[in-house]
Amino acid sequence: MDDDIISIEKNITCDQYGDALGNINGGYLVNYKCSFEKNEEEDEDYEINSIKIDKMEIKDNDNKIIQDFDAEKKEFDVNEIESSSLDDYNYTFNKMKIKDTSNVILKDQLTFDIIGDLDSHINGEKEYEILLKDNNKENVKSICKFKTTENNLDNQSISCSAEIVNKKIEYLTFENGMFASKTDNKDIIILNINDNVVLTIPEKKGGLSAGAIIGIIIAGLVLIVIVAFLVCKFLKKKKFSGKQENYFPSKKRNNDYESKDIF
Repeated sequence: MDDDIISIEKNITCDQYGDALGNINGGYLVNYKCSFEKNEEEDEDYEINSIKIDKMEIKDNDNKIIQDFDAEKKEFDVNEIESSSLDDYNYTFNKMKIKDTSNVILKDQLTFDIIGDLDSHINGEKEYEILLKDNNKENVKSICKFKTTENNLDNQSISCSAEIVNKKIEYLTFENGMFASKTDNKDIIILNINDNVVLTIPEKKGGLSAGAIIGIIIAGLVLIVIVAFLVCKFLKKKKFSGKQENYFPSKKRNNDYESKDIF
């Protein structure tokens, strides 16, 4: 380790100065401007290379702590910290709160609909790659198609599909987070999931079960027996009718015989 590198404990204060979407969109993406007090005698000879956050506190406007927690032990490079915020770029954001799922079908792939409320309208069809996790904590990627919205933004139904490799998967859960459009990585959908939304995997459809196959075989045998019985009955009836014609000549044939005797 370089002897010139030392660690100094500092309190960093971050003030919210706005949000990337504007207040009309709910303010769920916020930006902060952070700084710390410098001690001229101690700090003038040092240059900051990185910052590691150990503990965080959130205070309200009255400087009262409303939440405190141990932060993730991540070290930030100064270049990463000083990079431009999201609102300096031409990003577009939309937020959807997933409330339920429907039409869950497993054939060659898993198809399902997600039901939720959008924050703003969508113009044109857009596809997003949404991340889910199975009951084994493995990632499952799904493609969800968002279509042009009408007047109402609530209870929107979005069609999704996913490849299921592991046939032992029992259920999938959604992941909160931001997901970029497949055609434009600056077009972002933000998912917020109700805790009770779980995608239960149904039995695979498309093939016949053993019970269905046995039922079809039995039905086929019954049909063959019925047809054979009807054919035999028809042949016997026809044979009996032929014998009656030999023993009992028709009246027409009898008249012909009598007419020949007269002439």
